[in-house]
Amino acid sequence: MIKGNLTTLDKNLDKKIYSILNQFKSIDLISEKLGVHKLDGENFFVRARYETKNYEETFIEAHKKYIDIHLILSGSEIIEVELIEKLKVKEKYNEDKDCLILSGETQTKILLLENDFLICYPQDAHRVGIKNSKSNKVEKIVIKILIKEQ
Repeated sequence: MIKGNLTTLDKNLDKKIYSILNQFKSIDLISEKLGVHKLDGENFFVRARYETKNYEETFIEAHKKYIDIHLILSGSEIIEVELIEKLKVKEKYNEDKDCLILSGETQTKILLLENDFLICYPQDAHRVGIKNSKSNKVEKIVIKILIKEQ
């Protein structure tokens, strides 16, 4: 897991991740339509809008095929992160959706504000959409980067 901000993008990030995030600095993301958008043949992003929720109304997920990059366009949300190995499987892995649902306690809480991003690798289970002090509307992009097998 790596937290950063689009306005102060760290050139020490993985080259592919840096390149993709750098592209997003010059796009008017607020005007992008909601839904799925292709970046290239294997990577894509999802433009989303939702209200943050109480902790109890959210769930923990993880992915095997894609790295998730959560980029906040407006609003704020808390994302909690924990290593998969410290959690229990609640629903078996769905290969079509690239999603594993887990249960347990997450130890790391991260507040994301406008232009903040959080990179979640396959070992990083994450619970998104948690309200901070009160519920608010979040506009965000989730960038999905395919993990190449070595």
